[in-house]
Amino acid sequence: MYSNSQNCRGFVYVVQEGDTLYKIARNYDLKLIDVLRNNPYVNVYNLQVGDELCLPTMPNSTVPGGSSERTYITQEGDTLQDILRLFDTDFNSLAEYNASLQELPVPAGFVLRFPVMAPR
Repeated sequence: MYSNSQNCRGFVYVVQEGDTLYKIARNYDLKLIDVLRNNPYVNVYNLQVGDELCLPTMPNSTVPGGSSERTYITQEGDTLQDILRLFDTDFNSLAEYNASLQELPVPAGFVLRFPVMAPR
């Protein structure tokens, strides 16, 4: 049971009748392991109606134009690769919804690698 909703980076979900961790994870497009990681003290064998779980996402919302989207609040230690894997997407798709990713500063002295193209 998630006891302190102010420390939840995402949103607090209240368990309903018939819920399972798998069902909750599936409904929010999360991996079960990520729900478990965010709720290390949940008793997976005794989930109770009214228990609170911290989910590392926000409920679906509708944006202008009628499309729906979800939000994710990054966690300490998250890498871009972790997030891409979590939501089964690529950088270009993520950057399409988050233009600020394209503006992130690259630290001075950071070594970038890229392939050398063969001359044509």
